[in-house]
Amino acid sequence: MSEQGLADDSARPPADTTGAPVPATDPAIATNSPTHAANSSGDAANSPTHPANADYPPNVATNSLDDDVRAVGWADHDDPERHDDPERWPVADDDPDRAEMERSLPDEYPGDEAEYAAWLASLPEDVRADHLARPYTGAGEVIPVGFTHRDPDGPWGVGFAAGGALDRLGPGPSLAKALTDVTAGGHDDLGESELVGVLLGCQRQVAWSQARLAAAVTALADRRRAQASRPGWSELGEHVTDELAAAMRLTSRSASRLLDVACGLARLTDVAAALGTGVIDWPKACLFVDELAMLPDELAAAVAARLLVRAGELTTGQLRAALARAVLAVDPAAAGRRRAE
Repeated sequence: MSEQGLADDSARPPADTTGAPVPATDPAIATNSPTHAANSSGDAANSPTHPANADYPPNVATNSLDDDVRAVGWADHDDPERHDDPERWPVADDDPDRAEMERSLPDEYPGDEAEYAAWLASLPEDVRADHLARPYTGAGEVIPVGFTHRDPDGPWGVGFAAGGALDRLGPGPSLAKALTDVTAGGHDDLGESELVGVLLGCQRQVAWSQARLAAAVTALADRRRAQASRPGWSELGEHVTDELAAAMRLTSRSASRLLDVACGLARLTDVAAALGTGVIDWPKACLFVDELAMLPDELAAAVAARLLVRAGELTTGQLRAALARAVLAVDPAAAGRRRAE
Protein backbone atom coordinates (compact mmCIF):
# COMPACT_ATOMS: atom_id res chain seq x y z
CA MET A 1 0.00 0.00 0.00
CA SER A 2 1.68 3.20 -1.19
CA GLU A 3 0.14 5.55 1.36
CA GLN A 4 0.01 3.26 4.40
CA GLY A 5 2.59 4.17 6.98
CA LEU A 6 2.19 7.86 6.28
CA ALA A 7 1.83 10.01 9.35
CA ASP A 8 1.13 13.70 9.56
CA ASP A 9 2.52 16.23 11.98
CA SER A 10 1.19 19.76 12.19
CA ALA A 11 4.70 21.03 12.57
CA ARG A 12 8.00 20.02 11.15
CA PRO A 13 9.97 17.56 13.33
CA PRO A 14 12.51 19.28 15.59
CA ALA A 15 16.05 19.51 14.40
CA ASP A 16 18.59 16.96 15.66
CA THR A 17 21.75 18.64 16.62
CA THR A 18 23.36 15.85 18.55
CA GLY A 19 25.45 14.61 15.70
CA ALA A 20 24.20 11.09 16.17
CA PRO A 21 23.87 9.09 12.93
CA VAL A 22 20.39 8.86 11.50
CA PRO A 23 18.99 5.33 11.81
CA ALA A 24 19.36 3.31 8.64
CA THR A 25 15.58 2.91 8.48
CA ASP A 26 15.13 6.63 7.89
CA PRO A 27 13.75 6.86 4.35
CA ALA A 28 15.88 9.84 3.54
CA ILE A 29 19.15 7.91 3.80
CA ALA A 30 18.29 4.23 3.72
CA THR A 31 19.54 3.08 0.34
CA ASN A 32 17.00 0.31 0.04
CA SER A 33 13.94 2.37 0.99
CA PRO A 34 11.30 3.28 -1.61
CA THR A 35 11.81 6.97 -0.86
CA HIS A 36 15.53 6.82 -1.58
CA ALA A 37 14.99 4.83 -4.72
CA ALA A 38 12.40 7.31 -5.96
CA ASN A 39 14.54 10.30 -5.20
CA SER A 40 17.66 8.83 -6.78
CA SER A 41 15.76 8.14 -9.98
CA GLY A 42 14.06 11.51 -9.99
CA ASP A 43 10.56 9.99 -9.72
CA ALA A 44 9.49 11.77 -6.54
CA ALA A 45 5.80 11.43 -7.39
CA ASN A 46 5.83 7.73 -6.62
CA SER A 47 7.72 7.91 -3.35
CA PRO A 48 5.84 7.68 -0.02
CA THR A 49 5.97 10.74 2.19
CA HIS A 50 6.01 10.47 5.93
CA PRO A 51 7.77 12.02 8.94
CA ALA A 52 11.31 10.85 9.56
CA ASN A 53 10.33 9.44 12.96
CA ALA A 54 7.64 7.10 11.57
CA ASP A 55 8.34 3.35 11.56
CA TYR A 56 9.39 2.58 8.02
CA PRO A 57 9.35 -0.16 6.93
CA PRO A 58 6.61 -0.99 9.48
CA ASN A 59 7.87 -2.90 12.51
CA VAL A 60 11.36 -3.25 11.06
CA ALA A 61 12.87 -2.45 14.45
CA THR A 62 10.77 -4.99 16.32
CA ASN A 63 10.97 -8.03 14.08
CA SER A 64 13.82 -10.37 14.96
CA LEU A 65 15.16 -13.44 13.19
CA ASP A 66 13.69 -15.60 15.93
CA ASP A 67 10.25 -14.09 15.30
CA ASP A 68 10.53 -14.89 11.59
CA VAL A 69 11.66 -18.43 12.35
CA ARG A 70 8.77 -19.03 14.70
CA ALA A 71 6.35 -17.54 12.20
CA VAL A 72 7.08 -20.37 9.77
CA GLY A 73 7.12 -23.09 12.42
CA TRP A 74 10.86 -23.69 12.33
CA ALA A 75 11.63 -23.34 16.04
CA ASP A 76 9.13 -26.04 17.05
CA HIS A 77 10.25 -28.63 14.51
CA ASP A 78 12.13 -31.59 15.94
CA ASP A 79 13.51 -33.04 12.71
CA PRO A 80 17.20 -31.96 12.55
CA GLU A 81 17.62 -33.31 9.01
CA ARG A 82 14.98 -30.94 7.75
CA HIS A 83 17.27 -28.01 8.60
CA ASP A 84 19.83 -29.22 6.05
CA ASP A 85 17.37 -29.91 3.24
CA PRO A 86 16.13 -26.75 1.47
CA GLU A 87 13.31 -28.73 -0.13
CA ARG A 88 11.95 -29.48 3.32
CA TRP A 89 12.31 -26.02 4.80
CA PRO A 90 9.01 -24.83 6.27
CA VAL A 91 6.96 -22.01 4.79
CA ALA A 92 4.32 -19.78 6.30
CA ASP A 93 1.49 -22.14 5.33
CA ASP A 94 3.02 -24.83 7.55
CA ASP A 95 1.98 -22.88 10.65
CA PRO A 96 -1.47 -24.17 11.72
CA ASP A 97 -1.90 -21.41 14.30
CA ARG A 98 -1.43 -18.73 11.69
CA ALA A 99 -3.80 -20.42 9.25
CA GLU A 100 -6.44 -20.70 11.98
CA MET A 101 -6.00 -17.01 12.82
CA GLU A 102 -6.47 -15.98 9.19
CA ARG A 103 -9.65 -18.08 8.87
CA SER A 104 -11.07 -16.42 11.98
CA LEU A 105 -10.73 -12.87 10.59
CA PRO A 106 -13.91 -11.23 9.28
CA ASP A 107 -14.19 -10.58 5.53
CA GLU A 108 -13.85 -6.85 6.03
CA TYR A 109 -11.22 -6.56 8.73
CA PRO A 110 -11.01 -2.93 10.03
CA GLY A 111 -7.22 -2.83 9.95
CA ASP A 112 -4.65 -0.14 9.18
CA GLU A 113 -6.05 0.72 5.75
CA ALA A 114 -9.54 1.44 7.05
CA GLU A 115 -8.17 3.42 9.98
CA TYR A 116 -5.90 5.43 7.70
CA ALA A 117 -8.74 6.19 5.28
CA ALA A 118 -10.94 7.40 8.14
CA TRP A 119 -8.15 9.57 9.51
CA LEU A 120 -7.43 10.98 6.06
CA ALA A 121 -11.09 11.86 5.53
CA SER A 122 -11.13 13.72 8.85
CA LEU A 123 -8.45 16.20 7.72
CA PRO A 124 -9.31 19.66 6.38
CA GLU A 125 -9.23 19.69 2.61
CA ASP A 126 -6.10 21.84 2.29
CA VAL A 127 -4.21 19.79 4.89
CA ARG A 128 -5.27 16.56 3.18
CA ALA A 129 -4.08 17.89 -0.17
CA ASP A 130 -0.67 18.79 1.27
CA HIS A 131 -0.44 15.40 2.96
CA LEU A 132 -1.13 13.51 -0.26
CA ALA A 133 1.20 15.69 -2.34
CA ARG A 134 4.62 14.51 -3.35
CA PRO A 135 7.58 15.38 -1.09
CA TYR A 136 8.36 19.10 -1.05
CA THR A 137 11.24 20.11 -3.34
CA GLY A 138 10.76 23.88 -3.55
CA ALA A 139 10.24 23.74 -7.31
CA GLY A 140 7.92 26.38 -8.73
CA GLU A 141 7.88 28.55 -5.61
CA VAL A 142 7.31 32.27 -6.22
CA ILE A 143 9.44 33.18 -3.20
CA PRO A 144 12.98 31.73 -3.40
CA VAL A 145 13.19 28.82 -0.98
CA GLY A 146 16.11 30.25 0.97
CA PHE A 147 13.70 32.75 2.52
CA THR A 148 11.35 30.05 3.79
CA HIS A 149 13.64 27.07 4.44
CA ARG A 150 13.75 27.63 8.20
CA ASP A 151 10.00 28.17 8.59
CA PRO A 152 8.90 25.54 11.16
CA ASP A 153 5.34 25.60 9.83
CA GLY A 154 6.33 25.39 6.19
CA PRO A 155 6.22 22.34 3.91
CA TRP A 156 8.89 19.73 4.31
CA GLY A 157 10.52 17.15 2.12
CA VAL A 158 13.08 14.38 2.36
CA GLY A 159 16.86 14.24 2.53
CA PHE A 160 18.37 17.73 2.54
CA ALA A 161 15.09 19.37 1.49
CA ALA A 162 13.43 21.52 4.16
CA GLY A 163 12.61 19.44 7.22
CA GLY A 164 14.12 16.24 5.81
CA ALA A 165 16.21 13.90 7.93
CA LEU A 166 19.51 15.18 6.54
CA ASP A 167 18.36 18.78 6.82
CA ARG A 168 17.97 18.15 10.56
CA LEU A 169 21.10 16.03 10.99
CA GLY A 170 23.65 17.45 13.41
CA PRO A 171 27.25 17.98 12.27
CA GLY A 172 29.84 15.25 12.44
CA PRO A 173 31.08 12.28 10.39
CA SER A 174 27.58 11.23 9.30
CA LEU A 175 26.71 14.66 7.95
CA ALA A 176 30.11 14.94 6.27
CA LYS A 177 29.50 11.66 4.44
CA ALA A 178 25.97 12.66 3.45
CA LEU A 179 27.20 15.98 2.05
CA THR A 180 29.98 14.23 0.16
CA ASP A 181 27.62 11.65 -1.31
CA VAL A 182 24.87 14.05 -2.37
CA THR A 183 27.29 16.48 -4.04
CA ALA A 184 29.53 13.87 -5.64
CA GLY A 185 28.15 14.75 -9.06
CA GLY A 186 28.05 18.48 -8.42
CA HIS A 187 25.15 20.71 -7.41
CA ASP A 188 23.27 21.08 -10.69
CA ASP A 189 20.98 18.10 -10.08
CA LEU A 190 19.97 19.16 -6.56
CA GLY A 191 16.41 20.38 -6.06
CA GLU A 192 15.72 23.96 -5.00
CA SER A 193 15.11 23.15 -1.33
CA GLU A 194 17.76 20.42 -1.36
CA LEU A 195 20.44 22.89 -2.47
CA VAL A 196 19.61 25.25 0.41
CA GLY A 197 19.65 22.29 2.79
CA VAL A 198 23.12 21.31 1.57
CA LEU A 199 24.29 24.90 2.07
CA LEU A 200 23.03 24.88 5.66
CA GLY A 201 24.49 21.43 6.25
CA CYS A 202 27.89 22.76 5.17
CA GLN A 203 27.44 25.68 7.57
CA ARG A 204 26.80 23.28 10.47
CA GLN A 205 29.75 21.13 9.48
CA VAL A 206 32.08 24.15 9.30
CA ALA A 207 30.98 25.21 12.80
CA TRP A 208 31.70 21.67 14.04
CA SER A 209 35.22 21.84 12.58
CA GLN A 210 35.87 25.32 13.97
CA ALA A 211 34.88 24.19 17.48
CA ARG A 212 37.46 21.44 17.21
CA LEU A 213 40.04 23.86 15.86
CA ALA A 214 39.47 26.11 18.88
CA ALA A 215 39.82 23.14 21.23
CA ALA A 216 43.10 22.14 19.56
CA VAL A 217 44.46 25.69 19.84
CA THR A 218 43.58 25.78 23.54
CA ALA A 219 45.19 22.38 24.07
CA LEU A 220 48.42 23.59 22.47
CA ALA A 221 48.44 26.73 24.63
CA ASP A 222 47.81 24.68 27.79
CA ARG A 223 50.59 22.27 26.89
CA ARG A 224 53.09 25.06 26.30
CA ARG A 225 52.18 26.70 29.61
CA ALA A 226 52.68 23.39 31.42
CA GLN A 227 56.04 22.90 29.71
CA ALA A 228 57.07 26.44 30.60
CA SER A 229 56.97 25.54 34.28
CA ARG A 230 60.06 23.37 33.82
CA PRO A 231 63.44 24.92 34.59
CA GLY A 232 64.91 26.51 31.48
CA TRP A 233 61.68 26.23 29.46
CA SER A 234 59.99 29.43 30.64
CA GLU A 235 59.93 31.06 27.20
CA LEU A 236 57.74 28.34 25.67
CA GLY A 237 54.55 29.84 27.06
CA GLU A 238 55.40 33.25 25.65
CA HIS A 239 55.51 32.24 21.99
CA VAL A 240 52.30 30.30 21.42
CA THR A 241 51.02 33.00 19.07
CA ASP A 242 54.22 32.86 17.02
CA GLU A 243 54.05 29.07 16.91
CA LEU A 244 50.44 29.15 15.69
CA ALA A 245 51.33 31.72 13.05
CA ALA A 246 54.20 29.59 11.78
CA ALA A 247 52.27 26.33 11.80
CA MET A 248 49.06 27.68 10.24
CA ARG A 249 50.68 30.26 7.94
CA LEU A 250 48.84 33.13 9.63
CA THR A 251 49.86 36.66 10.43
CA SER A 252 50.72 37.29 14.05
CA ARG A 253 47.56 39.35 14.40
CA SER A 254 45.34 36.55 13.04
CA ALA A 255 47.04 33.96 15.23
CA SER A 256 46.60 36.18 18.29
CA ARG A 257 42.90 36.62 17.52
CA LEU A 258 42.43 32.87 17.08
CA LEU A 259 44.12 32.19 20.41
CA ASP A 260 42.00 34.80 22.20
CA VAL A 261 38.72 33.38 20.84
CA ALA A 262 39.78 29.80 21.56
CA CYS A 263 40.60 30.65 25.17
CA GLY A 264 37.34 32.55 25.47
CA LEU A 265 35.39 29.50 24.27
CA ALA A 266 37.22 27.36 26.80
CA ARG A 267 35.79 29.66 29.46
CA LEU A 268 32.28 29.68 27.95
CA THR A 269 31.70 25.96 27.63
CA ASP A 270 28.02 26.27 26.62
CA VAL A 271 28.99 28.55 23.74
CA ALA A 272 31.67 26.10 22.63
CA ALA A 273 29.11 23.29 22.72
CA ALA A 274 26.63 25.32 20.67
CA LEU A 275 29.33 25.94 18.08
CA GLY A 276 30.25 22.27 18.01
CA THR A 277 26.67 21.22 17.34
CA GLY A 278 26.10 23.83 14.65
CA VAL A 279 23.54 25.82 16.63
CA ILE A 280 25.67 28.95 16.15
CA ASP A 281 28.50 29.73 13.76
CA TRP A 282 31.98 31.16 14.32
CA PRO A 283 31.04 34.86 14.03
CA LYS A 284 28.36 34.43 16.71
CA ALA A 285 30.76 32.50 18.93
CA CYS A 286 33.21 35.38 18.62
CA LEU A 287 30.48 37.81 19.69
CA PHE A 288 29.82 35.83 22.86
CA VAL A 289 33.54 35.82 23.67
CA ASP A 290 34.01 39.54 23.00
CA GLU A 291 30.85 40.89 24.62
CA LEU A 292 31.16 38.78 27.78
CA ALA A 293 34.91 39.21 28.23
CA MET A 294 34.52 41.76 31.05
CA LEU A 295 32.11 39.64 33.11
CA PRO A 296 33.22 37.18 35.79
CA ASP A 297 33.12 33.55 34.65
CA GLU A 298 29.93 32.61 36.47
CA LEU A 299 28.02 35.68 35.36
CA ALA A 300 29.25 35.35 31.77
CA ALA A 301 28.10 31.73 31.68
CA ALA A 302 24.65 32.70 32.96
CA VAL A 303 24.19 35.40 30.33
CA ALA A 304 25.41 33.06 27.58
CA ALA A 305 23.04 30.30 28.63
CA ARG A 306 20.08 32.68 28.52
CA LEU A 307 20.86 34.01 25.03
CA LEU A 308 21.96 30.74 23.44
CA VAL A 309 18.33 29.61 23.44
CA ARG A 310 17.58 31.94 20.54
CA ALA A 311 21.04 32.84 19.24
CA GLY A 312 20.73 30.50 16.28
CA GLU A 313 17.77 32.49 14.95
CA LEU A 314 19.39 35.90 15.35
CA THR A 315 21.68 37.78 13.00
CA THR A 316 25.06 38.85 14.32
CA GLY A 317 23.76 42.42 14.64
CA GLN A 318 20.76 41.31 16.67
CA LEU A 319 22.91 39.09 18.86
CA ARG A 320 25.43 41.85 19.51
CA ALA A 321 22.65 44.18 20.64
CA ALA A 322 21.09 41.50 22.85
CA LEU A 323 24.46 40.72 24.47
CA ALA A 324 25.14 44.42 25.10
CA ARG A 325 21.76 44.85 26.79
CA ALA A 326 22.28 41.73 28.90
CA VAL A 327 25.74 42.82 30.05
CA LEU A 328 24.48 46.29 30.90
CA ALA A 329 21.65 44.76 32.95
CA VAL A 330 23.86 42.48 35.05
CA ASP A 331 26.97 44.65 35.33
CA PRO A 332 26.61 48.31 34.26
CA ALA A 333 30.31 48.97 34.84
CA ALA A 334 31.44 46.22 32.45
CA ALA A 335 31.01 48.35 29.34
CA GLY A 336 33.16 51.07 30.88
CA ARG A 337 35.91 48.59 31.73
CA ARG A 338 35.89 47.29 28.19
CA ARG A 339 36.18 50.78 26.72
CA ALA A 340 39.07 51.50 29.06
CA GLU A 341 40.99 48.55 27.66
